[in-house]
Amino acid sequence: MSAMATPGGFDVSAPDTKNIPYQDSQGNVVPNHPKPHHFIPHFPDPTIIFDKRMSIIAWNPAMEAFTGISAGEVLGRATDRYVTTIYGMRRPTLAELAMTPDSAIEKRLGIERHGDMVEEALVFHDVSTGAGKTVSVKAGPIRDSDGLIIGAVESLRDISKFRSTETTAHQSEEKYRQLVENIRDVIFAVDRNGVVTSISPAIKDVIGYSPEEIMGRHCAEFVHREDLQRLRNRFDTTRSEVLQDMGHEYRLMPRHGDTRWVLFSCRPIHENDAVVGYSGILSDVTERKEKEKTLCEREELYRTLTENVNEGVVLYVDRKILFANGSFSALMDCSDAEEIIGGSAHAFVRDDYKVKLQNRIRELEGGVCGKNRFRGPCITKSGREIWVDARHNRIQWNGRPAVLATIRDITEDRRRVVAVKREAGNLKQENIRLRSFMKDRYRLDDIIGKSPAMQSVYEIIYRAAESDAPVIIYGESGTGKELVARAVHRMSARRDGAFVPVNCGAIPENLLESEFFGHKKGAFTGATINKSGYLDVSDGGSLFLDEVGEISLNMQVKLLRAIEGNGYSPLGSSEIKTSNVRIIAATNRRLIDLIQDGSMREDFFYRIHILPISVPPLRKRKDDIPLLVEHFLQKYGCDKPAHGIPGRVMDALFAYDWPGNVRELENVLNRYVTFRQLDFIHVASEPAGDCRHTSADAVETAGETEKNEVVHAPGKDVILNVLHKNQWHRARAASELGISRNTLYRRMKRYGINHW
Repeated sequence: MSAMATPGGFDVSAPDTKNIPYQDSQGNVVPNHPKPHHFIPHFPDPTIIFDKRMSIIAWNPAMEAFTGISAGEVLGRATDRYVTTIYGMRRPTLAELAMTPDSAIEKRLGIERHGDMVEEALVFHDVSTGAGKTVSVKAGPIRDSDGLIIGAVESLRDISKFRSTETTAHQSEEKYRQLVENIRDVIFAVDRNGVVTSISPAIKDVIGYSPEEIMGRHCAEFVHREDLQRLRNRFDTTRSEVLQDMGHEYRLMPRHGDTRWVLFSCRPIHENDAVVGYSGILSDVTERKEKEKTLCEREELYRTLTENVNEGVVLYVDRKILFANGSFSALMDCSDAEEIIGGSAHAFVRDDYKVKLQNRIRELEGGVCGKNRFRGPCITKSGREIWVDARHNRIQWNGRPAVLATIRDITEDRRRVVAVKREAGNLKQENIRLRSFMKDRYRLDDIIGKSPAMQSVYEIIYRAAESDAPVIIYGESGTGKELVARAVHRMSARRDGAFVPVNCGAIPENLLESEFFGHKKGAFTGATINKSGYLDVSDGGSLFLDEVGEISLNMQVKLLRAIEGNGYSPLGSSEIKTSNVRIIAATNRRLIDLIQDGSMREDFFYRIHILPISVPPLRKRKDDIPLLVEHFLQKYGCDKPAHGIPGRVMDALFAYDWPGNVRELENVLNRYVTFRQLDFIHVASEPAGDCRHTSADAVETAGETEKNEVVHAPGKDVILNVLHKNQWHRARAASELGISRNTLYRRMKRYGINHW
């Protein structure tokens, strides 16, 4: 290969040299990048380029000065003279090892490898003086656009002074480490005219002025007069399209004391191909020279780590995104970090989690010790919903509190966890269901009973719990309809949601809408605060409508619309809200009869009457009385179990018809524990033989006579008159009679009063 060497020692016509592509640290070819022959002659370090056959095709002036060998002696030739001069014997050069790695040779020679790059420290003897110099030799392969190795580059650097102080540095390692850790460089920025726009607090340690005293003033105010012209010349030279470094030494004028020499390293800031300002670093000359290599390596390391780490990295200042790396941009489906920078910290967080994240970051910026972890959903730019796990750390950025966050995608992990929980819940329900078929099953949740009638109820409860459809529970007063409703809720998928019981007959007509839908402050007289309704509170859970037959027709229409998903509005508000709620209703009346007499809408009936459960009265499951007796006696602190009660007392309990059902049994046993005597309320309904006296005789009492409870209640004619007067509205009639609705229903049943 013929070659024409330039005075700089580089063959500008060599085709192999010109065609060597530039690659980044990952081996990717960078198009339109300057070719090696453009800048190799200007390298301050001795540098050589070899072709694939290990012929020297570039030998810069620094190499001529360092080795004493001219470019003309080596260009286009083999490497023998260079090898013997530098290495002292014929052996593989670092360039050869970079192109054809040989781990055995590298290990034997003590050569360090960092990816494609190899490095070795050698003692070189200067041919002119004979003095020994310690040099650091580095080499790496050169690849073409297809990634094939077409050559290698090798450079040398004199590290003799560093080696001479290495022993001392090792002996004072702790002192040196402290020195390195406490180096504080001044970071600054000025506009195009030289006015300081930003400067770090370290400037005060250099010249005694705080950043606040410097920002907004021209940098020339702090530069020694003899150095001003040189500084102006450097700024003028740098105002070009070519980005140039401005590393020169200048004297600064401190507030007190002698001038300070600093290394002024500055680069222009370009916007739209125009210089708009300058940013750079001021540092002590001695410290800067000693640590230059380390600082450069750290800078590159941090930049590489930040840009190539798989997790997203974001810096928040005043709850705004000041920095975001490429991984975070990709996570949020953004093509460039510039789309993100300047936005709010919660820009991508789902609306219902925004306040939570904003408060977390505000606490960290304010120095409040709290949780530094956030898990929640985000909506990407493309509309995808993902779940992220973010870990926050409070730092200082330019003298201000900031939050540095590392963020990773946990969408798949969350899906797996949710699937496992769902499967566990299904297994739990199946386990409960299987155990329900055990013959000795005597209890379900808070419901007690092992009679065949209750076993059938248990089976229906399990089936209803597996569904999310509305449930209607029928049963006489006191049979435990609310216990059944709670059991359905606790065994369903809504178990973690709220169970909200509502006694529909106890709410005044004029407050029904406010209680169910809520109201805003000032919606009506007395509305002094915003109040959530039952539908708000039970969202995600179950709403238990006890005495559902007492709801007015007008309210049935509004409630039907809400539970069918068409929404509702709180009183005093035009906002349309929806509630994901399961309706569980209960009644001791025949709802079909209410439809026939016009007090219930047919569409409302069919909306709630989907999964019916009928709770049997106690008189139809007397086999459960011993279990119930034992439960209530333990509840009221009686040490005697059910089998310890006298036989005649148990006979009386079995003989009684229990019109008040389980609730009446509980009251009777409560009085029994308190007064040590058995006392029934509904004497008229007792069977022949007067169970009341039978049971009383079986109990030891302190007195000679019993205390008879006399029940005063209005007669049939009085009840009929009051019902007609109130248009057969049971709640108002009961209120006028001064009795409870349950008592009114029992009297109507006893007297055979029906309204068709």
